[in-house]
Amino acid sequence: MGAAEERTLQAEEDVTALQHKVNKLEETTEFLQDKVQDLEDRGSNPRLIGLPEKKQKDLICVPSLRIFSPRSQFGSPPVFERALRVGQVNPNRLSIPRVIVIKFLNYQDREKALRAARKKELRYKGQRISLFPDLPTETRQRQRQFDSLTVKAQLGGMEIHYGMLYPANLIVTHVNSPILQYFHQYE
Repeated sequence: MGAAEERTLQAEEDVTALQHKVNKLEETTEFLQDKVQDLEDRGSNPRLIGLPEKKQKDLICVPSLRIFSPRSQFGSPPVFERALRVGQVNPNRLSIPRVIVIKFLNYQDREKALRAARKKELRYKGQRISLFPDLPTETRQRQRQFDSLTVKAQLGGMEIHYGMLYPANLIVTHVNSPILQYFHQYE
């Protein structure tokens, strides 16, 4: 019986060691997936939302927008590889223009444009437009959990300010309190 017990103990120790190794590998995999997701986010192209559609002329006017002028944060006008409308025209929602994805030649120009868009409200011929990073689907799905009308209705009438922190964290503050609350998932 002694040899069998020894083998059983050795097998149990081996299983415990392998479980520990698997746990470490799972942690490493999760870390690397998050890192890849972050790198995808950083390399993405910005989305221009709200620019009215006028056949092909609307894409030509993208470089002439005020935030891309040399007087803004750019030393010289940024170089675009392309600007494309995303999706099909929805006949039921003709008043809502499709999103434009802009491909900058230089990453620094992309960052300057996003910074300029964060600093002030953008307008084109009186219409409000917005510039956002083009996030991967997984990140956007995680952010959408806070988009529900329930969250906005719950927070809207209580003198509570809320916003989104990258990648998908809801930050909530009360008007009279300096305490911040972070939420990683909707409960």
